[in-house]
Amino acid sequence: MPYKDIEKRRHNKKQYEKNRDKYLEYAKQYRELHREEINRKSRERSRRPEVKARARKHVREYWRKNKERLTLQHKEWLSKNLQYVKQYQADYEKTPKRKTQRHGYYIKTRPQKAKEERQKRVVVIKHYSNNKINCKCCNQKGIKFLTIDHIEGRKAMNHKRRLSSTRLIDWLIKNNYPKGFQVLCWNCNCAKGFYEKCSHEVEKNG
Repeated sequence: MPYKDIEKRRHNKKQYEKNRDKYLEYAKQYRELHREEINRKSRERSRRPEVKARARKHVREYWRKNKERLTLQHKEWLSKNLQYVKQYQADYEKTPKRKTQRHGYYIKTRPQKAKEERQKRVVVIKHYSNNKINCKCCNQKGIKFLTIDHIEGRKAMNHKRRLSSTRLIDWLIKNNYPKGFQVLCWNCNCAKGFYEKCSHEVEKNG
C-alpha cells in the first residue's frame, strides 16, 4: 500500500538508495535463515483460490497477447533440444514417482473407461446385428458371447493389421460403421479363423 505521507516515502527511498547494498545483504541473510518458513508461507499462499484464479487469468492474457512469439520461440527451442527432451521424457517415465502416478491414474479412471467401452461395444454390435444382438451363424444371444468378425478377413479392410477389440470398436465408430463386418459368437468366430468355415455353416450347406 503506498505511503499517505509523501515526505516519508521520499525519505525512505533516499535511505534505501543510500544503503542499498546493506539492505540487500540483510534480505539475503534473512532468506537463508528463514528459508523453510518463507517456502511454507509461499506454498500456502499459492493454494488460495483467489491467488490461483489471478495466476490463471494472468497466464491466459499473457498467452493471448504473445501467442505467435511464444509458439515460434517454443518451436525453435524444441528443434535445438529435441534429443535432450526425448531423453528427459524417457528417464522421467522410469522414475518411481511416474510409475506410481500412472498406476494411480489407471486405478482411478479404469471403472469409468470400462463402462464407456462396454457402452460403445453394445452400440456397434447392435448396428451390425440389426438390433438383434445375436450371432449371425448360430443365433447365440447375449452381448458377452458376441464379437465383431471381418467377413473377408483383416487384410481386406483398410486398417492397421492388428487392432485390439477395443481399438477396433473405436475404429468402426470413427469410420462411420463401414461394410465388411458381422457379428459372430466367439465359438463361430474362432472356428472360422481356424478352419475357414464354421461347423454350423457346413451343416447348413450340407
